[in-house]
Amino acid sequence: MPVDWQVAKPTRQCAASGRDLEEGEIYYSALKEEGEEFMRLDYSADAWPEMDKTPFFSFWRSRVPPENVKKRLVIDVEAFYTFFCNLDDPAEPHRILFRYLVALILTRKRVLRLDEIEKGPDGEALLLYDRRAEKQVAVACPEADVEQLTDAQEQLNQIFECQFDPDDMGI
Repeated sequence: MPVDWQVAKPTRQCAASGRDLEEGEIYYSALKEEGEEFMRLDYSADAWPEMDKTPFFSFWRSRVPPENVKKRLVIDVEAFYTFFCNLDDPAEPHRILFRYLVALILTRKRVLRLDEIEKGPDGEALLLYDRRAEKQVAVACPEADVEQLTDAQEQLNQIFECQFDPDDMGI
């Protein structure tokens, strides 16, 4: 049964002022979690310092790409790492799935290192070494089908405006 994640596409507008963000302009993207939904809001660099950041699950700095560039082939490792850390105690299935996919990406980028796969009564978990925090973390392997993995991957692409390909991860 696929989970229907809803993530708004980037609007290229400042959520505080409604002003259109210009090509090349620096802005901040922020995620708020509401149930099984991650709401993405973009803020101009001028509006960002005044924002109350406590309701945001995760945020990162970016630049408005040229009009003719659709998606980046390179991921923002810092944004993915922050997202991963903020998913540190997932309870809902959508959080478990996102944490797993982001862990695979960060493993590929050598931020995390796979130490072993642990099998327990609750299923399998990846035991990863977080090189930045210098500690081992466990990431539950989700009970998801290919359609759910693909849907979550597409949502990550949309959230982070990148082109993550699950075939690169062996999914």
